[in-house]
Amino acid sequence: MMKSQMDDVAKIIVDQKLQVDELGLIGREQEQEELTSCFDRMFQQVKPEYSQQGSYDKQLVLVSGESGTGKSKLIDGLCQHASSSKHSEKSVLLGRGKYDFNEYFVEPYSGIVAAFEDLFQQVKTNEGGSLSVEAIGSSLREELGQNTETLLRLLPGVDEILSLDDASASVSSSTVTEDFNIEASQKQLKYSFQVLVRVLCEHCSSLVLVLADLQWSDEASLDIVDHLISDVQNQNALMVVGCYRSDEVDDTHALSRKIRALRGKSESQKMEMTDIHLGAFSLESTNNVIMRLLSIGDSLKTKDLADICFKRTNGNPHFLIELLMLLKDADLLRFGRLQWEWDESEIESFTKSINTVEALLQSRMEKLLDAEKLLLQYAACLGSSFQVDVLNLVWKNHSANNFDSKSIKDLESLLRGLEKGHYIESIGVNKYGWVHDKVQEVALSLGDSQESSFQFEIGTILYKTLDEGQLDGLLFDVVDLINQGNVKRRPELAVLNLQAATKARRVSAFSNASLYVAHGIDLLPSDKWSSHRKTTLRLYTLGVQLGLATGDVFTMEEYRDEILSQKDCSIIEKLPIQVAYTNRLCALSKFSEAIELSLDLLKELGCNLIPHRSLVTLQAIASLKSTINMAKKIVPEDFCQSHPLLTDPHQKAIIQALSNLSYAGYMSSKPLVQGLAATRVVQITMKHGINDGSAIAFASLGLIAKSAFGDFATASLLANTAQLLQYRDPYNFQTAGSLFVAYFFSIGWSVPLHDLFKPTKDAYLTGMRAGNNDYGFWCLFLHHVVLPLQTGRPLGTILARCPECLYQMEDYQMDEHCFYTRLEWQFCLNLAGQAEDPMKLRGGIFNDNMAEETIPLHIANVNAAQIELWVIYRAYEQAAELAIECGESYCKLTNLTFRCMPETFYRGLALYAGYRDTKQRKYKKHAKRACKKLALWETKGVPGVVHYHALLNAEQAAVDNKYKDADLRYQKAIKLAASLGYLNCAALFNERYADFLQQKGPYFESRSGDVVFRLGEAMRYYKEWGAVLKVEEIRKKKIICLSKAKLRRGA
Repeated sequence: MMKSQMDDVAKIIVDQKLQVDELGLIGREQEQEELTSCFDRMFQQVKPEYSQQGSYDKQLVLVSGESGTGKSKLIDGLCQHASSSKHSEKSVLLGRGKYDFNEYFVEPYSGIVAAFEDLFQQVKTNEGGSLSVEAIGSSLREELGQNTETLLRLLPGVDEILSLDDASASVSSSTVTEDFNIEASQKQLKYSFQVLVRVLCEHCSSLVLVLADLQWSDEASLDIVDHLISDVQNQNALMVVGCYRSDEVDDTHALSRKIRALRGKSESQKMEMTDIHLGAFSLESTNNVIMRLLSIGDSLKTKDLADICFKRTNGNPHFLIELLMLLKDADLLRFGRLQWEWDESEIESFTKSINTVEALLQSRMEKLLDAEKLLLQYAACLGSSFQVDVLNLVWKNHSANNFDSKSIKDLESLLRGLEKGHYIESIGVNKYGWVHDKVQEVALSLGDSQESSFQFEIGTILYKTLDEGQLDGLLFDVVDLINQGNVKRRPELAVLNLQAATKARRVSAFSNASLYVAHGIDLLPSDKWSSHRKTTLRLYTLGVQLGLATGDVFTMEEYRDEILSQKDCSIIEKLPIQVAYTNRLCALSKFSEAIELSLDLLKELGCNLIPHRSLVTLQAIASLKSTINMAKKIVPEDFCQSHPLLTDPHQKAIIQALSNLSYAGYMSSKPLVQGLAATRVVQITMKHGINDGSAIAFASLGLIAKSAFGDFATASLLANTAQLLQYRDPYNFQTAGSLFVAYFFSIGWSVPLHDLFKPTKDAYLTGMRAGNNDYGFWCLFLHHVVLPLQTGRPLGTILARCPECLYQMEDYQMDEHCFYTRLEWQFCLNLAGQAEDPMKLRGGIFNDNMAEETIPLHIANVNAAQIELWVIYRAYEQAAELAIECGESYCKLTNLTFRCMPETFYRGLALYAGYRDTKQRKYKKHAKRACKKLALWETKGVPGVVHYHALLNAEQAAVDNKYKDADLRYQKAIKLAASLGYLNCAALFNERYADFLQQKGPYFESRSGDVVFRLGEAMRYYKEWGAVLKVEEIRKKKIICLSKAKLRRGA
């Protein structure tokens, strides 16, 4: 006998039990190798640029198989491998969580929460090692700003990591945001999780999340997994392992839909997906397991026993172990003379009736003491894991109904017995879990535990005996148990469901929250509106808001009609549901209906914004002028620091309705409606106090002052006021919007564009933290794409960032943002020589047919990009014709964003160049208009147009045959562009100067050296910029010029 076998026998002699804990992995060596290889591949990456093909830095592994096939054991092997990993000096973080079996209800995020709580515990216990709680907490606070409460309300364990000095302030801020925009809380949560994982990944060598029993997960959890594994900003090693029962997940299951979606974007997101399926054991593997459990080295000795076990269990590993334990308990498998003994015929007969693992477990459990069986039922009601103190509350208050107090055994001794019987296992201090989820399922079928009255009794006991903190932690479990009872007309339980719905909404579990609302309403008495009005109104209002978030239109309108039918409900009480309905109309692009509803709401609130619809234009102009004149008199710093906050609830309600009206007016291209809404918000701000709509209203008013009245100075003043107002914004949700409007429409005209890089990045982070992804991503678009392009940053840098922008926007389903990002990405690809036809905006990223003709702004942006492209590639006549066709439509449609500067310049240059090539007078006429527009802007102090205007002045002098003047103006324009660091303009200006110097005539004789120099400068700048086709084009032109110069010298 081998020494290891002798040791095993020695253990058996002492314990007289099967060596289940020593079993390890048998028959899964190939799957284990595949899983650990996925882990190891994370450390073999060479981080690729986004635009290049490369290896993957994220691993998503899906482990499937029927119940009992060994998925958990496989994960145990991964944990051992990861803990012994020597890939880096940093620690590996591995968190495990699982979802509970509940045929009625799924607790939101339960697996996610458990996995992250596991991670936090590892971070805290590793303090002093390679992980630092202080460093991780500092990074989180820096990245999340004031929005840490989004994580705190779902992950209590993060509190010790964050080490907040003033958590209450964070709670207050975040709660206000959540009440202001219910959908924003969902976006906040997703972004906060992404930030949390990025930070953890930066402080460890690799992060592994294991989520078991995904077949029972909620859709909100699956969305979080999607966002984490698809996060292109996280370029660190991340592995997500999801385990699920393959026989319980069909093609229509939410998990199947999510897997298909992830598979569809795995390539673009640099994510590798691996499927590992665990089937049943073969007869050989079954025999190997039996040999290992019985410490027998001769396979022939166990072959007949293995045949019986294989036939009964169909090769299911868990079923096999349970069967062997049953045989031991029945004394059919017994330890005799230094070895296990059995009789195949007895076992054959005994196991004939056992054909499922459920039947086997029930057979084992029936042999337990009554007290042990009852304790299993209690524990099964508490989920996949349970605290001893909570179980003890149920045991003390309920078991007395079933046993004489003298016969009740000590709880701890009962738990030890169940642990010894391989039903439960210790997973922490005073905490137990089930050895397998099948055990919990079968325990729930014992006695009365499946009866609704039993679960209701357990839930009621917990509700009455848990303290406030404990109840909040177990709120979903308690309410779920109570809701199983066939109980009606219990108002106090309706309140409890309202608490659960509110908590679920706060963590963006909208589907779960909707179920709690429905239960709560069912528990209200028939006279609910008179006897429990406050609770009733809150339930129905929350139901309307949740209906909007989940797309349940029928329920949303049913609840809305219920509230509207109550004649004693005030307009303030009805406002939240009407605002929600307005949001629904906007989501359906029914902007005219949304405007009408908003105007009616405002009228009910005593704010008759448009008393005479036929005179709306005159009213709007008069109101705008008077408000602008009033606002321009304030001193921004003094006003923003000392002006009070708005406290009047009536005025707050008006602000909310005005915000919806402004948005609907903007989206429906009705600037007068938008302008009237903005002016009224500014008026309320100045009269009653600063509010959440103040900053964006001041920014919008500045936009109107510039675009409608040409008042650039006032636009800048109002935009600066909007910037300062962000620090007084009590909600924080609108901040990114106000900053975007201020930067893009006003401040970009008054400061050098280089100054906007940091503010736009900060605005992006502010928007994402607050859940305002719409404006957050517009700010990211400015920072990563628009500003670098307009300031001539290297194309390679922009091309590397475009995918990062696009994939984030796609992840959040931002279609408009994606359109413009794709357009600019394709534009850069054309310039970088990475398009099949550099003259056409078509390729793998964008097709000009994507522009919807019904959206004029789409067409205007495509045309602007096309004109610029044709100018750079010298298709001047085509560019000039399109420039005339477009006219100033881009500037009018965009309300003069700072992109109008280059658009006007390239339109003018196309026309001047077209005239020089064709001598068509119409080109010269329209070119002068563009030049005059730039001149006007320069006189108004716009720094971003000086170099553009200088170049068009040179072009004007050239077409007027004022050669000496043109010569000096070209040189001035080039110096300006070079001093600004605008590579694109410096290249183009040198090229245009070279073209000018190549004309015929006395003035241009002996200028070939200047031509060659300017072409060389154009080549140099184009090369630095990354426009490779232009470099080659000018190189050829330079060779020709040199050849001609050589011939002239020879002659």
